[in-house]
Amino acid sequence: MRPVFRSRRRMPAAWGTALFAFLLLLFFALSAPSSRAQEETPFDPADVPPPAARPTTALTANSYLQNCAPCHGANGNSDGPTVADLPAPPPRFADPNTVWDVTPAEYFHITKFGSLENLMPPWGNELSDAEIWSAVYFAMTLHTDRNAVEQGQTLYNESCAACHGENGSGDGPEAEGDLTDLSDSAALIQVSNAELSAGWNAAHREIGSEWTDQERRNVLDYVRTFTYGPPWESPYQPGAGVIRGTLNQGTPGGPAPANLPVMLYAFLNFTEVMSDTVSSGADGAFTFTDLAVNPEITYMVQAESEGITYPADFINLSPETPEQEIALSVYEKGDDDSGLAISRANTIIDYQPGALLIGVIALYSNQSDRTYAGKTADGIETPVTLSVPVPAEATDIQFPDGVLGGRFVRDGDQVWDTASVPPGERVRQIFVSYRLPIDGNAAELSQRWVYPVNSMNLLAAQLPDLDIEAESFTYDSNDTLENVEFQIWTNEGLPADGVTTVKLAGLPAAGDEDPRASAIAATAANSNTPMAAAVIPPLPAWVLGAVGVITLVLAGGMLVIYRTRKDDDTVQPAAQQDALLTQIAVLDDRHAAGEIDDVTWSQTRKKLKNRLLEVAQQVATADTETP
Repeated sequence: MRPVFRSRRRMPAAWGTALFAFLLLLFFALSAPSSRAQEETPFDPADVPPPAARPTTALTANSYLQNCAPCHGANGNSDGPTVADLPAPPPRFADPNTVWDVTPAEYFHITKFGSLENLMPPWGNELSDAEIWSAVYFAMTLHTDRNAVEQGQTLYNESCAACHGENGSGDGPEAEGDLTDLSDSAALIQVSNAELSAGWNAAHREIGSEWTDQERRNVLDYVRTFTYGPPWESPYQPGAGVIRGTLNQGTPGGPAPANLPVMLYAFLNFTEVMSDTVSSGADGAFTFTDLAVNPEITYMVQAESEGITYPADFINLSPETPEQEIALSVYEKGDDDSGLAISRANTIIDYQPGALLIGVIALYSNQSDRTYAGKTADGIETPVTLSVPVPAEATDIQFPDGVLGGRFVRDGDQVWDTASVPPGERVRQIFVSYRLPIDGNAAELSQRWVYPVNSMNLLAAQLPDLDIEAESFTYDSNDTLENVEFQIWTNEGLPADGVTTVKLAGLPAAGDEDPRASAIAATAANSNTPMAAAVIPPLPAWVLGAVGVITLVLAGGMLVIYRTRKDDDTVQPAAQQDALLTQIAVLDDRHAAGEIDDVTWSQTRKKLKNRLLEVAQQVATADTETP
C-alpha cells in the first residue's frame, strides 16, 4: 500500500485568465438577480452536525487560500487583499487567543451560515459540511505548528495517557471511573480550549503544574487532534476496510483473467491519497485489506489486461460497511468496428466576429464483446479507434483530455482518437472544440459522421438577426442555459457516414461588433459588474464553462471516460479538472437558488464528482510518470 499526497496541477495561465473572466461574468449573471437578503441565523448548537468522519486538513490549504485567505490572510493574520473593504478586520487565526474561547461548532456555524454584519458569506451554499469542517480545523491550526503539537503529544503521553488513553478515549491502564472521552467529536466540537483548560484545572490541577502556559496550550492543541487530522498528518489512515473482487472474462471463449495486475486508488477531495497493486489469482480473485473506512474517501479499482485498463464502479467504505465485494470484467482485443455507434451527439455553436466557435460532445458505445483496439489509416502510424467530425478549415482544435498530435490525430474532415474502446453503452466521451473562420455574415457547417448516430442535438447561441437552415434537424425550442439563449434543434438519428449541414446567416463578420456586447455592457451597468468582466468570453472559457454545463443537460451528466492510455498530456486533464470543479460550483449555486430540484441536483452532482475523480486520477497517474 502506497500513501500518496500531492497538490493538484494548476491550469495554464492563458486558460486560467480566460476562465476567470468568464467566471466573473457568470458569477454576476447568477448573483445579480438574486441579491436577495438573507436573515442571519443565530448560533444554535443543534444546527451544527458533528463530522461524519474525522476531518482531515492536509488537503485543505488550497480551499483555504481560495475561499478564506482573501479576507483572513494566507497565514491567518487578517491581512488579505479584501480586508480594507470589510467593516472590521476578520478573526486573526494566527493569534492563539483568537481561537482560545471559541468552539469548533461556533466557527462551523458562522462559516456555513455566514454573517451579514461582518460581510461573511454563507459558505454552506458552495461547500459540503465535510469541507466546512476541514476548513474550520485548518484555520484553527494556523496559530500553532507541528513542533508545538508534537511537544504537547510528548507531555500528554508522559502525564495523561495512563488514564485518558493513547487516543483520549478514557481507556488507559490506570483509568478509574468514567472518564471524559476526548476522542468524542460530537462532544468536543461544543467545547473551547478555554473550557478544556478549566475542566483540567478542576479535575487535577496538580498535573502539569510545572509546565509553562504555552506547554499547557500545546497539550490542549494535541488533544484536539484526537478529533481531526492536522495538516502534517497523512489524510489517509489505514483501517479495517476490505475490498474483495473477482475478474471475469467478458469475451466468450477468452482465457480466464489469471495473474493480472489490479490497481486500487483512494481519493479524498478529488486528490489521490493512496494507491496499491495486487495480482489476481488463478481464479481471478483479488483482495485489498487494511483500508481506511472514512466515508469521505472514494476508492477506484482498475484491472489491466493487454495494456488496457478496465475500471469498476466507485466504492465507499464506512465503519458501518467496512467491506465491499465487486466483479470486474476484462475483454479480449478485436479489430472489428461494426459494433461502434454514437449514442448521442451534441453540437454547440457560438460566435465571434469572423468565426464560429464550435463544440462537439459525442458519446460512443461499443456493442461487440471485444475491446476495439483500432485500425490502420493512411498516413497515420498509430491505430485509430473513434472518429469525430472536424472541418478541414477548423483551427484552434482543443480537447479537455488530450492533445492533437498526441492521443488525437487529424485526417481530413475527421479527428481520430487512438485510445481503445471497451464494450458497453456510452463507454467513451469525446469533447472537441474548434474555431471555424467565416467570410461575411453567413456560414455553413457540414459534418460527416463515420458511425451511426442514435440521437443528436444542435444548440446555436441566439443572435438578434440569426437565421438557421438545418435540413437534417427539427427545430425544438429556444431555451436559456446559464443565462445564454440558444436555439435548440434535434435529430432522431443518422446512418453511418451520414452528413448534417447547417446554414447560418446574420452572423457578425470580421471587424463587426458582437451584437451581444452592448447587452452585456448594459447588464454590467445595471448590476455594477466590473467592465473587465463585461466581455464575450473567449473560446477556452466558453468551452470549459458554459459548454460543460450544457453537456450535463443534454447528455444527462454521462461524463464517463475510460483511462486506457498512460501517455496522455497532463495539462489538459488538469484544465478539465478545474472545469469540472467550476461545473459543480455552478450546479450548487443553481440548486441553492432553487433553479434545480433536489433529485436532479443530487444525481448530476454525483456524476460530476465521479468524473472529477477519474480526471484527478489521470493527473495523479501522470505525475508519478513524469520525470
